[in-house]
Amino acid sequence: MPYIHIRVASEYLSPHQIRQLSQGTTRLMNERLRKRPDLTVVTVETLPPERWFLAGTPIPTRGHCTRRARPLRWLAAASPLPTGACAAMADITITQGSNSAEEKSVFLADFQRLLSDCLGPLDTPAYVVIHEVPGSDWGYDGVSQAQRRPI
Repeated sequence: MPYIHIRVASEYLSPHQIRQLSQGTTRLMNERLRKRPDLTVVTVETLPPERWFLAGTPIPTRGHCTRRARPLRWLAAASPLPTGACAAMADITITQGSNSAEEKSVFLADFQRLLSDCLGPLDTPAYVVIHEVPGSDWGYDGVSQAQRRPI
């Protein structure tokens, strides 16, 4: 029952991009970390690029984000073309000890490719954090993972 929260610095992501991120993440969680797709929750959140900073500087003043950050609202309404993003961050929560370091390493590399495929080049490194929570502290529908696991 993993939970993945993806934040993207972009004025606009197309419904196709959001669906691609969600479905791709669910697929990778299943294929690389053996997580059940029917229990995998993914949220995708966009933040204005002006709220994303690197070294104390807003990222719209860095690379290609500057060219697209301002006109995206009208572009999104006028065109079905995906617009891209400036930065991305993902928090992934799984049950502690459910995956090996090697499995997580393979997942991280594949997830980076998914971000690139969905969002295009980013102006900053993409950060991904895998949080491992003890089964006793991680609940699903009122029952902890420790209680749900067969003995």
